Amino acid sequence: MTYLSRRGESLFFAVSLALLLLGGLAGIVGAEDWSVALWVLATLLGLVVAGVWLARSVARRQFGVDVIAVLALVGTLLVGEPFAGAVITTMLATGRLLDERAAARAERDLSLLVARAPQTARRVVAGEVEQVPVDDVVKPPQLWIGEENRARHPRIPRPRDLFMPQRVNSRGLEFGDA
Repeated sequence: MTYLSRRGESLFFAVSLALLLLGGLAGIVGAEDWSVALWVLATLLGLVVAGVWLARSVARRQFGVDVIAVLALVGTLLVGEPFAGAVITTMLATGRLLDERAAARAERDLSLLVARAPQTARRVVAGEVEQVPVDDVVKPPQLWIGEENRARHPRIPRPRDLFMPQRVNSRGLEFGDA
């Protein structure tokens, strides 16, 4: 994994914020042309990045807010509002950065939670408390039922026989998601 792919959202945020602030600073000192140029550059950066996101989402057939972002950025350029485009770009970068950080934190927290899961359990057998592995406490039904002929009571009709003779259902065995 390259540095850019690992830090893409952070870099996008830093560059878009720098262009927005530098454009504002240029406007304050009276360099209006530089101000507009920096904001247009920020808007074009946002348009390129949002366009890539849009292409990826279209390839996955998952349309989202990327469509709105591209339309908004194109609209700011068409109506001559480069400052608004730079702000939208910075908002996009901020959102992506927050999403990236939230996903990383959630993954880390879930990993820690799984690592803390109990590995042993206590159970009482014949009045004595014993410590056993968790896997011995909960076993899939296939292990404790055994063979197929032990799975049902002989006087209770199996699901495959319930609608006889009109139709035949499945084999009539259900052991869950094992």
